[in-house]
Amino acid sequence: MTYPRLALRRVATIVNGGTPTPDETNWDGPVPWATPVDIGASNGRTLSTTLRSLSVSGARSGSSVVPAGSVLLSTRAPIGYVAKATMPVAFNQGCKALVPADGTDSTFLVYALNSVSHELESMGQGSTFTELSTSALASIRVPLPPPGEQRQIAEYLDRETGKIDKLILTHERLAETLRERRMASIVLAVTRGIVPNPALQRSKYPEIGDFPFRWSESRLKHVVRSLSTGTSVNGADIDAVPGDVLVLKTSCVYTGEFDASQSKVVNPDEVDAVTCPVTVGRIIVSRMNTPNLIGAAGIVQSAAPNTYLPDRLWQIDLKCDPMFLHFWMQTAQYRNQVQIAAVGASSSMQTLAQDRFLSIRLAVPPLSEQQRIVDSLTSSVAPIAALIEKSRSTVALLRERRSALVDAAVTGIVDVKGL
Repeated sequence: MTYPRLALRRVATIVNGGTPTPDETNWDGPVPWATPVDIGASNGRTLSTTLRSLSVSGARSGSSVVPAGSVLLSTRAPIGYVAKATMPVAFNQGCKALVPADGTDSTFLVYALNSVSHELESMGQGSTFTELSTSALASIRVPLPPPGEQRQIAEYLDRETGKIDKLILTHERLAETLRERRMASIVLAVTRGIVPNPALQRSKYPEIGDFPFRWSESRLKHVVRSLSTGTSVNGADIDAVPGDVLVLKTSCVYTGEFDASQSKVVNPDEVDAVTCPVTVGRIIVSRMNTPNLIGAAGIVQSAAPNTYLPDRLWQIDLKCDPMFLHFWMQTAQYRNQVQIAAVGASSSMQTLAQDRFLSIRLAVPPLSEQQRIVDSLTSSVAPIAALIEKSRSTVALLRERRSALVDAAVTGIVDVKGL
């Protein structure tokens, strides 16, 4: 047995959000104000707190307030985070609220929206940010069993997904501990070298701090041979077949490692417009992104045929050992300078100008020492990286299991009565 599907407009009232003006009288009041960041932190669960709040007048003039029990959905950057509000809440224009109609259980609705997350993403439109419009959202069809069965399904999924979520959290914490160990090894090697207790000198630049006497103070412009970027073309998130031309997504460097699978198939009528093919040994850098991802970088270690850069990524060719710079670009020394160099609203898209990027300071060891550092790090962090990847794979499998469980329950493929 499967349940009938109804358009969302028939199961909930859709409410748009907004952001008040920066006037201080609009902010820091008693009204919680949710953004996609808040919803993402509570994705699939309940939302009981937000990073920012509005005054009553700010909420009235620049946003919307929905009652407790409403379901909040992120509809921009990214699409598909969903959570049930436990309190009256305002929200920004990157979200929409669904106030359940009579006969719609709000917790069930959260799970139902989880089950159509791929459809929500596919209906997003826009070139800079993909966004899900109100009309598109209203037309999406979700399964809707009778009210009593909705509550049974919600209770069953609360219980079963809770078990899976605990396992996910355990493996995520393990991976975070391993990442901290890996990063400590990297920071020590690329800022102090691998010789125990090296003699240090104090840089006149606080960005660099203390560094070994054998090393020299420099800027990225002195170690970058060339910097190139690609062209903005349209593409589709579909499985590639041999001969397809691909363009990278900015997410290809989100983890600090280059992932060629994060790409789109270029539309056939735009394949002649692509520029800047991905090249082994080069480092890919995100020059336009959100504050926590601007400047993210990863080295290309294996060939990526027919794959090109968009205009939001740089590809840099280096005079120094590329793996040494790849390791260094994962440190706080690099990240802190990127944060200062980037421009744009602190909570949205930021850009990194080429001249400011190339002005970032670092201490550079002689080339032979760079290579010894790379060899040492490659051997010492590889086992840690393997354990991190094992935890990441386990989390991915658990998430797939969770998604399949939710989909089977809300559609009626699995009868949860009595379970």
